[in-house]
Amino acid sequence: MDTVAALAPPTLAPPADPPRDASPSPFATPELPQVLWAMGGFALLGLAGGLGSGVVELAARSLPAGLLVAVGTGILTAPALLVAHQLGRFRAEPEALIGALAGAFVQAGRLALALVPVVAFFAATSGLWSVLFAALALLLGAVAASSAARRLHAAEPPRPAGAPPHFALLVLGWQVLALLVALRLGSVAVAFVLAPLAGGVL
Repeated sequence: MDTVAALAPPTLAPPADPPRDASPSPFATPELPQVLWAMGGFALLGLAGGLGSGVVELAARSLPAGLLVAVGTGILTAPALLVAHQLGRFRAEPEALIGALAGAFVQAGRLALALVPVVAFFAATSGLWSVLFAALALLLGAVAASSAARRLHAAEPPRPAGAPPHFALLVLGWQVLALLVALRLGSVAVAFVLAPLAGGVL
């Protein structure tokens, strides 16, 4: 019996199922405190820019205006991205896409927080606070869009070689939509902030 057992072919274990994503995203999903710090960065940047006007009410209105564009753009465009992603039968989990957008928001918010002293200095020493604030708003938008694109591509598992770049087109379409929404919200925020100078009641 021992001889027969020794001559029997070894039993092979069934191969394990390959992981869905062989190259996990290098970006970690931000925690809630990180998101709150980013929101604080946008709010403080708006406040620092508003202080340059010398109008207390305008400065107070600038604080929520900084959040309006950043948070509003994400809230209004994220559902469209998720729906288009599911319709396109892509492979990333919705949680991974939300994490990618949240990570981009946090990165831009950290930059905004770091720029608060710069904006406050120019607001206190020159009359170019509005020009500087507009330039920094464009910079933050570019940083957020670039970071979101990198994180979304990292969250989506790689497609077979030669496959059409459908996911790249999806990300590009979302960036265009986010730009249009941000411009619209930016115009609303500017009107809200400058209402005291125009005698408005917004």
